[in-house]
Amino acid sequence: MTTKGRMRKWGMQVDPKYIFCGASEESMDHIFFECIETYKVWRKVMSLCFIHKRKCGLAEDQKWMSKRWCKDTFANRLKKIVLAATVYYIWAARNRFIFQHIPATTKQMLTSIMNTVQENIVSWRGIPKTKINWDLVMEWSLWHRIFYDV
Repeated sequence: MTTKGRMRKWGMQVDPKYIFCGASEESMDHIFFECIETYKVWRKVMSLCFIHKRKCGLAEDQKWMSKRWCKDTFANRLKKIVLAATVYYIWAARNRFIFQHIPATTKQMLTSIMNTVQENIVSWRGIPKTKINWDLVMEWSLWHRIFYDV
């Protein structure tokens, strides 16, 4: 992923500030872990997954996730999809603003993430009816589509 910080190292003339907050030079850590605006997105999706952890940075959080999400469970698969969707929509919103001058709100990003996650997990079958799975399905508003035939 080419950030403005990397573009500047290549000699390109770009405004170094991150477009969502304007507070810092754009870098991977700032986009995904330090920006106050994208933090709102992360905080919401993490709470929907019952993750109550402070974001630390790309390398440290990758280690944390790889230790905890290695088993093939419904909860871990859901969290991986949420992670991928969140990274994708934050990056897409950033690119849309930079290249098309179309701003995105936190609410728009969250709606896109929610829709993507829901579309992905609605087709899963054979999900064990454990408390954590039930709680996650309830948080993501999918109980009627996952545990019951509608």
